[in-house]
Amino acid sequence: MSLNNAHEGYDYQDLITSYFILKEILDGNLESVFSIDKKNTTGNIPDRFDDLVITNGVDIQRKQIKYSNEAVSKTLIKDYLSSDSHYSIALHKLFETWKELKTSNTEFRLCLAWEEPTKDDITRVLELQSNKSSFNGFSTKVFKINLVLLWEENPDNFNRWNSLSKYVKDNGVDRSEFNDFCNDLLIEVNLPKASLEFNRPSQLEEILIEQAKKLGIEQYPNDDIYIYDFLVRLAKISGSYRTKSAQISAKDILIELRVRTDFGRIEQKFEIDQKKNITSDEKNSSFIENIIANNKTLLLGEPGSGKSWFLTNLIEYLTCNNHFVIRHYCFTSTEDSSFDKRVNSDVFFGNLISDIERYFPKIKKEKHQLYASNLKELNLLLAAVEEPIIIIVDGLDHINRALKTSVTLSNEKTRIIEYISKIELPNNVSIILGSQPTDMVN
Repeated sequence: MSLNNAHEGYDYQDLITSYFILKEILDGNLESVFSIDKKNTTGNIPDRFDDLVITNGVDIQRKQIKYSNEAVSKTLIKDYLSSDSHYSIALHKLFETWKELKTSNTEFRLCLAWEEPTKDDITRVLELQSNKSSFNGFSTKVFKINLVLLWEENPDNFNRWNSLSKYVKDNGVDRSEFNDFCNDLLIEVNLPKASLEFNRPSQLEEILIEQAKKLGIEQYPNDDIYIYDFLVRLAKISGSYRTKSAQISAKDILIELRVRTDFGRIEQKFEIDQKKNITSDEKNSSFIENIIANNKTLLLGEPGSGKSWFLTNLIEYLTCNNHFVIRHYCFTSTEDSSFDKRVNSDVFFGNLISDIERYFPKIKKEKHQLYASNLKELNLLLAAVEEPIIIIVDGLDHINRALKTSVTLSNEKTRIIEYISKIELPNNVSIILGSQPTDMVN
């Protein structure tokens, strides 16, 4: 079967579309909208950049994708850009699309999994561009057309680009406008090749696998999703939307792929009987001074002594006074539907990471795996925050009790206390631990 044909329900264009979708998500552009194989021009004007259009609210990327493989290798030659009878990428036809769809914030790019040009009749009109590759860590080459060498003035000379010469003369094309088109057009070659089989990955599959890892697939809270299955489903989704000539947002794609983006957090709410509640701003202020000075604070209290009420009131006080506080309750009540989940180490990290990113959304770029929740990702975020933060973890004594009564929990899943000792606390981060007296906390 040719690699240009569908394999397992997807082809090369679906894979490269999947790459650009994941790239937008990993770059933090969740509002991006993808238009796949949908014509955007009007009337008889061709849309030669309709394979993939990415709109993120600021910029528009219009891409045309062409593929070849080892069996049917292609090299970019002059005829492909001069005549429209080969691959529908003749410059004069690309110009017509550009003329109708151009804006100040639109990029027009030919994405070619072809070998770079070697013949002088095309290489002499191309200028290599630096830092324009669509890929990090994979080498492609990006060119622009140098119109001075393609369309000489006084007298006009098109250096044997006959189809372009005829089009210009027949349509009275303004040279300065065509020059603007050449400045906007990017021609990228040497795109990664594909095997179309993730169990025998080639260059593009390897890139996609790495993207899935960076997204946090196979890590909590997406540890129930296998990378292979995830990427096959994404490729098939891309193909189905191409068939429909449809639009879809990055957020909707993540929903359709059942990817959790909440870091696996659960509700953090401890109910207080306000009729019996007594608060003291003076005591809260004094306590905060001590915990900031000590960096680590352990608050012990017998059952019913009011330590959880005190910490909940403290959180309210901190929040009202513009302090950044992140928290995790290991216990809220016996009627809590998340009774067992609260002592799960994964959920513990999910709550803390969710709170940090809610306060400081820009530092998500520091994460190695975007939606993963674990000790490594928490430490990366804490190291990136410059403002003072207070971490509050209450109910540590509940871990041992939950282990004794639960049929689903295990010591491996409830290592919160062990992990707390491994949290790296910069000078601007303080932690308060609340617990009943127990051998687990010392």
